[in-house]
Amino acid sequence: MMKVSIICLMLAMPLTIWAQDVDYEIEGDKGKEIVLSVSGFADEGKSQLSVMKTYGDDDFSVSDFEDGKISFLFNSPNEYVFDFWETLGECKQNTTVRFKILKDIELYIPNIFTPDGDGINDQFHIKYDLCPDEFNIVIFNREGRKMFTSGNPDFSWDGSRCTPGVYSYRISYSYRGRQKNLSGFITLADRR
Repeated sequence: MMKVSIICLMLAMPLTIWAQDVDYEIEGDKGKEIVLSVSGFADEGKSQLSVMKTYGDDDFSVSDFEDGKISFLFNSPNEYVFDFWETLGECKQNTTVRFKILKDIELYIPNIFTPDGDGINDQFHIKYDLCPDEFNIVIFNREGRKMFTSGNPDFSWDGSRCTPGVYSYRISYSYRGRQKNLSGFITLADRR
Protein backbone atom coordinates (compact mmCIF):
# COMPACT_ATOMS: atom_id res chain seq x y z
CA MET A 1 0.00 0.00 0.00
CA MET A 2 1.38 3.34 -1.02
CA LYS A 3 0.62 6.61 0.78
CA VAL A 4 0.28 9.68 -1.37
CA SER A 5 0.41 13.21 -0.01
CA ILE A 6 -1.18 15.94 -2.06
CA ILE A 7 0.03 19.43 -1.38
CA CYS A 8 -2.36 22.10 -2.52
CA LEU A 9 -0.61 25.39 -2.93
CA MET A 10 -3.90 27.05 -3.69
CA LEU A 11 -4.89 26.72 -0.03
CA ALA A 12 -2.41 29.40 0.94
CA MET A 13 -4.60 32.13 -0.58
CA PRO A 14 -8.25 32.28 0.58
CA LEU A 15 -10.96 33.38 -1.81
CA THR A 16 -11.65 37.08 -1.67
CA ILE A 17 -15.32 37.99 -1.47
CA TRP A 18 -16.37 41.63 -1.76
CA ALA A 19 -19.87 42.67 -0.86
CA GLN A 20 -20.91 46.21 -0.07
CA ASP A 21 -17.58 46.88 1.73
CA VAL A 22 -18.33 44.18 4.31
CA ASP A 23 -15.93 41.33 4.89
CA TYR A 24 -17.63 37.96 5.44
CA GLU A 25 -20.57 39.18 7.53
CA ILE A 26 -23.18 40.85 5.40
CA GLU A 27 -26.40 42.58 6.45
CA GLY A 28 -29.23 42.88 3.98
CA ASP A 29 -32.92 43.54 3.62
CA LYS A 30 -35.59 40.93 3.14
CA GLY A 31 -36.58 40.81 -0.53
CA LYS A 32 -33.53 42.76 -1.79
CA GLU A 33 -30.88 41.09 -3.92
CA ILE A 34 -27.31 40.87 -2.59
CA VAL A 35 -24.65 40.49 -5.29
CA LEU A 36 -21.20 39.18 -4.36
CA SER A 37 -18.10 39.54 -6.50
CA VAL A 38 -15.81 36.55 -5.98
CA SER A 39 -12.14 36.59 -6.97
CA GLY A 40 -8.76 35.15 -5.92
CA PHE A 41 -9.08 31.72 -7.48
CA ALA A 42 -5.92 29.64 -7.69
CA ASP A 43 -6.57 29.12 -11.41
CA GLU A 44 -9.28 31.34 -12.86
CA GLY A 45 -9.78 29.02 -15.84
CA LYS A 46 -9.91 25.67 -14.03
CA SER A 47 -11.18 26.38 -10.51
CA GLN A 48 -14.82 25.64 -9.81
CA LEU A 49 -16.98 27.40 -7.25
CA SER A 50 -19.75 25.69 -5.33
CA VAL A 51 -21.96 27.20 -2.66
CA MET A 52 -23.63 25.27 0.13
CA LYS A 53 -25.96 26.56 2.84
CA THR A 54 -24.93 25.30 6.26
CA TYR A 55 -27.37 27.27 8.43
CA GLY A 56 -30.74 29.03 7.96
CA ASP A 57 -34.16 28.34 6.51
CA ASP A 58 -34.88 27.56 2.86
CA ASP A 59 -36.65 30.83 2.03
CA PHE A 60 -33.99 32.13 -0.38
CA SER A 61 -32.66 31.76 -3.90
CA VAL A 62 -29.11 31.76 -5.28
CA SER A 63 -28.11 32.55 -8.86
CA ASP A 64 -25.54 30.61 -10.86
CA PHE A 65 -21.96 31.85 -10.53
CA GLU A 66 -21.41 33.88 -13.67
CA ASP A 67 -18.86 36.53 -14.72
CA GLY A 68 -17.30 36.49 -11.24
CA LYS A 69 -20.60 37.25 -9.51
CA ILE A 70 -23.22 35.36 -7.58
CA SER A 71 -26.44 36.82 -6.19
CA PHE A 72 -28.66 35.90 -3.26
CA LEU A 73 -32.28 36.81 -2.59
CA PHE A 74 -33.61 36.20 0.93
CA ASN A 75 -37.37 36.26 1.50
CA SER A 76 -37.49 36.22 5.28
CA PRO A 77 -35.51 37.88 8.05
CA ASN A 78 -33.09 35.32 9.40
CA GLU A 79 -29.44 34.45 9.69
CA TYR A 80 -27.86 32.30 6.98
CA VAL A 81 -24.41 30.76 6.69
CA PHE A 82 -22.95 29.63 3.37
CA ASP A 83 -19.72 27.86 2.56
CA PHE A 84 -18.08 28.88 -0.70
CA TRP A 85 -15.91 26.02 -1.98
CA GLU A 86 -13.18 26.39 -4.58
CA THR A 87 -12.23 23.10 -6.17
CA LEU A 88 -9.15 22.61 -8.35
CA GLY A 89 -8.50 18.96 -9.10
CA GLU A 90 -8.28 17.14 -5.75
CA CYS A 91 -7.76 20.33 -3.77
CA LYS A 92 -10.53 22.23 -2.02
CA GLN A 93 -10.68 25.36 0.07
CA ASN A 94 -13.61 27.11 1.59
CA THR A 95 -14.65 30.51 2.84
CA THR A 96 -17.65 30.91 5.13
CA VAL A 97 -19.99 33.87 4.77
CA ARG A 98 -22.71 34.80 7.25
CA PHE A 99 -25.72 36.80 6.04
CA LYS A 100 -27.91 38.66 8.52
CA ILE A 101 -31.19 39.50 6.84
CA LEU A 102 -32.96 42.14 8.84
CA LYS A 103 -36.65 42.72 9.19
CA ASP A 104 -37.68 46.15 8.08
CA ILE A 105 -40.59 48.04 9.55
CA GLU A 106 -43.89 47.34 7.87
CA LEU A 107 -46.11 50.39 7.62
CA TYR A 108 -49.84 50.52 7.07
CA ILE A 109 -50.67 53.86 5.48
CA PRO A 110 -54.33 54.50 4.69
CA ASN A 111 -55.23 56.39 1.51
CA ILE A 112 -58.38 58.12 2.81
CA PHE A 113 -59.83 59.41 6.08
CA THR A 114 -63.18 60.93 6.98
CA PRO A 115 -63.03 63.53 9.78
CA ASP A 116 -66.82 63.60 10.21
CA GLY A 117 -66.87 63.12 14.01
CA ASP A 118 -68.36 59.61 13.99
CA GLY A 119 -65.29 58.19 15.77
CA ILE A 120 -64.38 55.94 12.83
CA ASN A 121 -61.39 56.87 10.66
CA ASP A 122 -61.55 60.52 11.77
CA GLN A 123 -57.78 61.07 11.67
CA PHE A 124 -54.91 60.18 9.37
CA HIS A 125 -52.26 58.15 11.17
CA ILE A 126 -49.87 55.33 10.35
CA LYS A 127 -49.67 51.91 11.99
CA TYR A 128 -46.36 50.02 12.33
CA ASP A 129 -45.32 46.55 13.37
CA LEU A 130 -42.11 48.05 14.88
CA CYS A 131 -41.50 51.62 16.04
CA PRO A 132 -39.00 53.62 13.96
CA ASP A 133 -35.96 55.15 15.70
CA GLU A 134 -36.44 58.46 13.88
CA PHE A 135 -39.49 59.68 11.99
CA ASN A 136 -40.71 62.71 10.06
CA ILE A 137 -43.83 63.33 7.96
CA VAL A 138 -44.76 66.38 5.90
CA ILE A 139 -48.19 66.76 4.25
CA PHE A 140 -48.68 69.14 1.31
CA ASN A 141 -51.74 70.49 -0.50
CA ARG A 142 -52.09 70.44 -4.31
CA GLU A 143 -50.18 73.71 -4.61
CA GLY A 144 -47.23 72.26 -2.69
CA ARG A 145 -47.87 74.27 0.46
CA LYS A 146 -46.93 72.54 3.71
CA MET A 147 -50.12 71.78 5.66
CA PHE A 148 -48.83 69.54 8.45
CA THR A 149 -45.53 68.24 9.80
CA SER A 150 -44.60 65.95 12.67
CA GLY A 151 -41.56 64.19 14.03
CA ASN A 152 -43.66 61.86 16.16
CA PRO A 153 -44.32 58.37 14.71
CA ASP A 154 -47.58 58.28 16.70
CA PHE A 155 -48.87 61.49 15.06
CA SER A 156 -52.44 62.01 13.96
CA TRP A 157 -53.71 64.61 11.52
CA ASP A 158 -57.36 65.60 11.60
CA GLY A 159 -57.22 67.80 8.51
CA SER A 160 -58.50 70.84 10.43
CA ARG A 161 -58.36 74.10 8.44
CA CYS A 162 -58.06 72.07 5.23
CA THR A 163 -60.59 71.56 2.47
CA PRO A 164 -61.57 68.08 1.29
CA GLY A 165 -59.29 66.77 -1.45
CA VAL A 166 -56.11 64.86 -2.19
CA TYR A 167 -52.93 65.71 -0.28
CA SER A 168 -49.43 64.39 -0.79
CA TYR A 169 -47.07 63.28 1.95
CA ARG A 170 -43.37 62.62 2.35
CA ILE A 171 -42.19 60.33 5.11
CA SER A 172 -38.62 59.69 6.19
CA TYR A 173 -37.78 57.25 8.94
CA SER A 174 -34.88 55.20 10.18
CA TYR A 175 -34.70 51.86 11.87
CA ARG A 176 -31.48 50.25 13.10
CA GLY A 177 -29.51 53.03 11.46
CA ARG A 178 -31.01 52.52 7.99
CA GLN A 179 -32.82 55.47 6.44
CA LYS A 180 -35.98 55.04 4.33
CA ASN A 181 -38.06 57.57 2.38
CA LEU A 182 -41.64 57.19 1.18
CA SER A 183 -44.14 59.39 -0.57
CA GLY A 184 -47.79 59.01 -1.44
CA PHE A 185 -51.26 60.51 -1.34
CA ILE A 186 -54.01 60.77 1.26
CA THR A 187 -57.59 61.81 0.54
CA LEU A 188 -59.31 64.04 3.06
CA ALA A 189 -62.98 63.15 2.52
CA ASP A 190 -65.88 65.57 2.96
CA ARG A 191 -66.81 66.20 6.61
CA ARG A 192 -70.57 65.73 6.13
